[in-house]
Amino acid sequence: MAQHGVIFDKYDGKEDIESYFERLELFFTVNETDNGKKVPILLSSLGSEAYGVLKDLLSPAAPSTKSLAQLKAALKAHYKPAPPLIALRFAFMNSRKATDESMNDYLLRLRKLASQCQFGTFLDDALLLAFVCGLPMNGSIQRRLLGETTLALANAVSIANAMEMAKLSDSGEQNVTEAEGSKEHTEQEEVKLIRRQKGKSQSRSNVRCWCCGEQGHVKTDCKYKDQSCNNCGIKGHLRKVCRGQKEVKHVQNYSHGNQDFDDDRLVFRVQRGQGGAYVVNMKVNGENIVMEIDTGSAVSLLSEQQWCSLFPKIKLQQYTGKPLRSYTGDAIEVKGETTAEVEYNSVKYKMPLVVVSGSYRPALIGRDWLAHIRLDWIMVSQIKQDDDSPDDDLWDVFRPGVGTVKGFTANIELKDGANPVFCKARPVAYALRDKVGHELDRMVGEGSWQPVKYSKWASAIVVVPKPNGSIRICGDYKATVNPQIKSHSHPIPCIEDILAGLSGNKIFTKLDLSQAYQQLELEEASKEVLTINTHKGLFRPTRLPYGVSTAPAQFQCVMEQVLNGLPVSIYLDDVLIGSKTKVEHEKMVDQVMKRLEEHGVRLKKEKCEFSKTELVYLGHKINGTGILPTDEKVRAINDVKIPKDIQELRSFIGMVNFYGKFIPNMSTLLAPLYSLLSDEEKESEKWGWNQTCTDAFNECKRLLTSKAVLVHYDQHVPIKLSCDASSYGVGAVLSHVVDSGERPVAYASRTLSSAEGNYSQVEKEALALIFGVKKFHKYLYGRTFTLVTDHKSLLALLGPKSDIPTLAAARMQRWALTLAAYDYQVEFRAGREHGNADMLSRLPVDQVKSVEVDVPEINSMIGNLPVCADEIARETRVDRVLTKVMLCVMEGWPKVCQDVDLQKYHQVREYLSVDQGCLVFGFRVVIPESLRDRMLEELHETHCGVVKMKAVARSFVWWPGLDKDVESWVRNCDACASYKDSPPSAPLRPWPWAERPMQRVHVDFGDFQGTQLLVMVDVHSKWIEAVQMHSTTTSATVNVLRRFMASFGVIEELVSDNGPQFTSKEFAMFCRQNGIRHTLVAPYHGASNGAAERAVGVVKTSLSKMKGYRMSVALANILMRYRMTPHATTGMRPDELFLKRQIRSRLSLIRPSLMDIVEKSQAVQKYHHDNSKPLMSFTLDERVFVKDGRGGDPKWMEGRIVSVKGTHTYLVRVNGRIRYCHVEHLQKANQNEEHLQTANQSPCLDGTRLPQPAAALPIRPATQTTSAVPNTENTMVDYAISPSPRVESLPLRQSSRTTHEPKRFSDQDWSM
Repeated sequence: MAQHGVIFDKYDGKEDIESYFERLELFFTVNETDNGKKVPILLSSLGSEAYGVLKDLLSPAAPSTKSLAQLKAALKAHYKPAPPLIALRFAFMNSRKATDESMNDYLLRLRKLASQCQFGTFLDDALLLAFVCGLPMNGSIQRRLLGETTLALANAVSIANAMEMAKLSDSGEQNVTEAEGSKEHTEQEEVKLIRRQKGKSQSRSNVRCWCCGEQGHVKTDCKYKDQSCNNCGIKGHLRKVCRGQKEVKHVQNYSHGNQDFDDDRLVFRVQRGQGGAYVVNMKVNGENIVMEIDTGSAVSLLSEQQWCSLFPKIKLQQYTGKPLRSYTGDAIEVKGETTAEVEYNSVKYKMPLVVVSGSYRPALIGRDWLAHIRLDWIMVSQIKQDDDSPDDDLWDVFRPGVGTVKGFTANIELKDGANPVFCKARPVAYALRDKVGHELDRMVGEGSWQPVKYSKWASAIVVVPKPNGSIRICGDYKATVNPQIKSHSHPIPCIEDILAGLSGNKIFTKLDLSQAYQQLELEEASKEVLTINTHKGLFRPTRLPYGVSTAPAQFQCVMEQVLNGLPVSIYLDDVLIGSKTKVEHEKMVDQVMKRLEEHGVRLKKEKCEFSKTELVYLGHKINGTGILPTDEKVRAINDVKIPKDIQELRSFIGMVNFYGKFIPNMSTLLAPLYSLLSDEEKESEKWGWNQTCTDAFNECKRLLTSKAVLVHYDQHVPIKLSCDASSYGVGAVLSHVVDSGERPVAYASRTLSSAEGNYSQVEKEALALIFGVKKFHKYLYGRTFTLVTDHKSLLALLGPKSDIPTLAAARMQRWALTLAAYDYQVEFRAGREHGNADMLSRLPVDQVKSVEVDVPEINSMIGNLPVCADEIARETRVDRVLTKVMLCVMEGWPKVCQDVDLQKYHQVREYLSVDQGCLVFGFRVVIPESLRDRMLEELHETHCGVVKMKAVARSFVWWPGLDKDVESWVRNCDACASYKDSPPSAPLRPWPWAERPMQRVHVDFGDFQGTQLLVMVDVHSKWIEAVQMHSTTTSATVNVLRRFMASFGVIEELVSDNGPQFTSKEFAMFCRQNGIRHTLVAPYHGASNGAAERAVGVVKTSLSKMKGYRMSVALANILMRYRMTPHATTGMRPDELFLKRQIRSRLSLIRPSLMDIVEKSQAVQKYHHDNSKPLMSFTLDERVFVKDGRGGDPKWMEGRIVSVKGTHTYLVRVNGRIRYCHVEHLQKANQNEEHLQTANQSPCLDGTRLPQPAAALPIRPATQTTSAVPNTENTMVDYAISPSPRVESLPLRQSSRTTHEPKRFSDQDWSM
C-alpha cells in the first residue's frame, strides 16, 4: 500500500503483531495521517486471512464500525494471547544463567522475562532475587553476593561483572565462561582424550560422553549438551554424571579479621537494599510462624522466647552440632535442638530446628530447610511487597510507654455557677485492695497521677479487673464532672469531608495513636477538678484521663495543630496519609513521622498499616478507584439464615414491618411468609417453608440493604443505636432519625459464645449495647447519640447520669466504664416496638471470635474455704428455690413476681448474676440452704461477736435473712453464752484520741490457767500483742517491750497500772533512756487502764473458748483473727491502721471507717454511762467514808478530804495516812450513815453509841514512787503518802447534836 510514495506491507499473520503495530504507528507519523483515515488504512493493510480472522472476531459487527484501539485489541488478543501471570512469574523465577552467557546478557534476559510479570514497584527486588538465585549454585560470585548485608541490583551486577572479568583474566582466555561447583572436563580435555583413544586404536563406540554418561558419542554430538544439571544448575551435563557435591553441606569458609569460621554454622540475615528481609509463612508443630529466608544460614533457627510461648510442653534435646556464630563473629548461645513437623503448601516435612537464646532474634529458614522445601517464590515476593512498615529502631514514635505531646495541654472549663462535688471513696473488694494499691503506686511512679491531701472536687473510682489478672483504675466522672463541663467548641470532622479529600490517591497509610488522651498533659488548674478519691487518699491526674466528655474535641484540636500544613486526614486518634505515587508517599510518611516525633507523640505499631493500595478507614473501603462501602454494614442482613420456626419468622417479619414505610408493596411481598403464620400452619406439625417463601425472604433482605431503606451516614443528623439480645445472639441497628422515621445506616449481629450464653438476661442485654457501641465506634465517638433497649433496668444501671454500679458483677462495671467515654442517652422501647434489633438477635450471623472472656471470680473468693465453689454450684443445681432464681436470671425476670420464695431475690435482681454455676450477688456468693449451717460455723470459728461475724459474712456470702441467721447462731452458741461479759457500771472518761500508731500503748498482765500473759494494745489501731511470760520481773518485762519496739518503733506514751514491774527504778530508767512518757493509772481502778484490761479479757475469753488447742497455737490464732477483724470502735481492721496494710489471712474482712466513728462511739458510751449514775463531788475537809481497796474488813473506813485534785480524784486522810482516792471509792458520811455503821460493826440494839473517831494525825508530804509526773486531771497516778511531823495536826470536828435511838428499835415497836 502506498501513501505519499511510501509503501506499507500487508500483515500476513506471521509477524509479531506488536511489532507490526509499532511499524504502523511510525507509518502514520511519517505520513501525518488523519485520525479518520487510520482505521481504513489498517483494514486495507491486513491480508485476506488476517482480515477474515478479524471479521469473525467482531461478528456480527463490521470491522469498519470499530475504533482503532478496538481493532488492535482484537487482533492482539488473537495473535498474541497473554499467558497466565503465574506461568510468566514461574518462568522468571526459575531462570538460570547459562555457562556461555555473560552477566549483562543474563540480566537482559531477566528484564525481558520480567516485563510481562507485572511486578510493579517490586521489579527491582524481583530482578535482584532472580539474578542471585540464578547464578551457579555455591559459586564464588553467588557466595560473595549472599555475604553482602545490604545489596541493590546495580551493585550486584557490578560485583558479578568484576568477578567474571577477573576469572577470565586469570585464565588468559576472554571467552571462557564460569563453570563452578563441577569438576567435569572442558571441551579441550575431551578432544585430547579422544585423540589418545584413537592413538590406542580404540573404536568410537567405546568413547563415553561426559555430558550424559552414555557411550558411542562425544559431548559435541550429545543431545543433552544444552541441558542444565538439576544438582549444580550448570548447563552442559546431566545430574547423573555431575562431579559436583550431591548435597551442598559445606561452602567456602569466610575470613573475618584474623579468625576463620565454618560457613556451615555461620548465621546472618540477607536483606535487600531498601527494605527488610524476605519472609514466608510456615506451620511448625501446628503453629503458624512467619520466618525469614536466610540463605546465608546453615541451620534454621527459632528464638527461645518464641519457642517457650508456642511450645512450652515440648522438651528440647541437647545441641550436638558445631558452635554457631553470627556473621560478625559473635557466638550465639544455643538452648537446644529438636525435630519439628513442618508443613508448607499442604506438604509435611520432618526438619531439624535449633533454638537459640534471646527474644529479639527472628525465626530463620536456613539452607538445611531450603534444600528440601521448595518455596513458592512468587508468594514470597508478594509477602515482601506488602511489608513496607518502617523499622522500630528508626522512629521514637514506636517506643513503648506513654508519650507526651509537647507544646499543648488540655484544660477543663466549667460552666458558670458550677459547684464542686466531693464523693467519698467507694469500698473496694478486699481481694483487689492490694492490687489497687500497687496500681496507684505504679501510676504515681510513672507520673500520670500525684497524691494530694486536700481537694474540693473528688470523683469515685472504678476498679476493673482485666483478663490477665491485672486491674485498671478509672475515675467515674459521669455524675460529678461531666454535667458541669462546658462543651468544647472545636468540631469533630465530618467523615464525608475526609473521604472527599482522598480522591486520586493510590497508596495509603493509616496511623493509630497509643493511649491517645493519656499523651496530653493537663493544665494545673484543671487537675483538681478531675481528682479521684480512693481508700489510700486523694490523687490528681497529670494527663487527660479516660471518661471526660470533652476529651475527643480537645484531642482533635491538638492533633490538627500538630500536623498543620501536612496533607493528611485526622479523625481523633486515627491519621490517614494518601499519595499518588510510592516515592511521594514515602516522603509524606517520613514528614508525618518526623512531625509526630518532634511533638513526642507515640504510635501503636500493631494497629498501623503502611503503604497499602487498599484499606478500611472509618467504616469505608478506600483504594485507588475511589471510596467503596464495606460489606460489614449489611453483612448482618445478607448472612441471615432462613428461619427454622415460627418465632424466628415472627422476628424477621417484625423487622420488615419496622421499615415497612420505605418498602414498596410490602403486603404483597410478605404474603407467602404471612401464610406460614396462619392458624392451620401453626397447628400443623410440618414446617411449610417452600421456594416461594425463600424468594420472598431473599427479596426482603435485598430491599432492607437497598437504597430505598439504607441511608448514608451524616454527621449532622441525629443518630440512634438500637440493641437487643436473645438467648443465643445479639444484634444492633445504627439509624438516622429523619422526619419519616428511623432510616438504618448499618446492621450488625453475632452469636453468643459459650461463656456469654451463661450470662444473666440483664447482662446479655448490656452485652448487646456494648457490642453495638464497639461495632459502630467510629460513628458514635465524639457525638451525642441515643441507645435504645427493651430492658428497663439498664436505664438505672447504665444510664449516662448513673454512678457505675459497685455491687454489680465485674463485667457490668467494665461495660459501664466503657460507656463513660461516650455522650449518650438511654431510651426504653417496648419489645413489640423493637422489631429491628430483635430480628438481628434472633437470627444472628456466626461470630468470628468471642468479644470478651471474663476472669473467673468465684475461686478467688471462696476457693480456699471448706465450702468450695464446685460444691456450691452442685448444691445450687439441686436447691428448690435457687434453681428457679437461676432460670429467671438467665432468661429474664417477670415484671410481677407472685412466687413468695422468689420475692426476696426479685428485689435485688439487678445485682444477681451467674458465674461458674454459682449464683452471685455483686461480689458475694449466694449460699444454698443446705450449706448455710456449715458456712455459719466457719464464720463463727473463733467465736467472734454478732457485729464482727456480720462484718465478715457481708464480705463473702449472701442469702435472704443472713443477719438474722447470724444473730441466732451467736445467741445459741453455748461457748459464747458461757463467757458473756457483764455490762459496765462506772462512769467513763475517754482517753484523748491517738492520732498515729505507737502514740499511746496500754499494757497489763493477765493470768490464764497459771500462765502469765503480758498484753499490750495500741489505742490508735486496737492492735493487740500478747506474749507468754515465764517470769514477770522488771527485766523480763523490759525485754518484751524492747522486742516489741524493735519491730514497730519506740512508744511515745506507755500507760500501766502500779504493779511492781512498772514502778521500779529499773523500769523508770528504761523509759527515761528511750524517751517514753510513762503514765500510771489510779490504783485498784482497772477502768482507767480499760484498753489493756479489755485486751486481756478478750485474750483470756477467747483462750477459754478454744479448748483442745495448745496455748501457743490458740494464742496465735486469736491474735491473727482479732487483728484482721474490724474493731467496733474504729470501724476498721487493726492491721490496716497499725501496719497500713492488710495481713495475709484466710479471709479478707470489713470496710474501713473514719475517726469520727470512734469519737461518736465514745460519746454514746459516755452518754449512756454518765446518765445512769450522777457524779458525786466533795468539798475540802468534808467527812467521807473510803473503800478499802485491799478487800480488808471493814470494807468502808472513815476519812476526811484533805485536798481536791480533780473532778474524779481527792487526797483523803484515813487512819493517819493520806490516800490518793478515786471518786468511786468515796461515799458521803451523811448519806445512809446508819447503813455504813452497820456495815462496819455489829448492830447495837441496846443503844450503845458508836466509838468516837481517833485523834487527828499529822500529815506529811507525799513521796512519789515513780518517775512519771502525775496527771491530776486524768487521775492516772497514785501517791504513797505517810504522816509528817512538820505538818500541824488538824482535829476532827465533833458534832454537838444529841443522839437518839432509832424509833424502830423502841420497846413499843418490839411489843408488836
